[in-house]
Amino acid sequence: MTNLSTLEGKVALITGGASVIGECAAEVIAGHGAKVAGSDIQDELGHSLAKALGPSSSSYVHCAVTDEAQVRNAVSTAVRTYEAHVSGLNLFKDGGFTIQSPSFRMFQHPEESS
Repeated sequence: MTNLSTLEGKVALITGGASVIGECAAEVIAGHGAKVAGSDIQDELGHSLAKALGPSSSSYVHCAVTDEAQVRNAVSTAVRTYEAHVSGLNLFKDGGFTIQSPSFRMFQHPEESS
């Protein structure tokens, strides 16, 4: 389990991030200092949440997780938006399950990398 105090300077990509558990995860993660890249197929809700969290800490991109090209686009958009590099990604998906994959892990800002 991630210690929430260590989220400062991180970027979290949250799929299903426009409502319910994804929305709550975005609020908590952003509240602990991470940048949030929300993605969902519910564009109106996703843009609304990103606006509520603030443009300096949140963004939104349309993404259906069943479409690999859209997932790649969501990751690329998060990297470009926050000038991050992929050193790992915690992906919060549908219903709050955490998926960890060797090819995607948590983003870190370049100045935090070694």
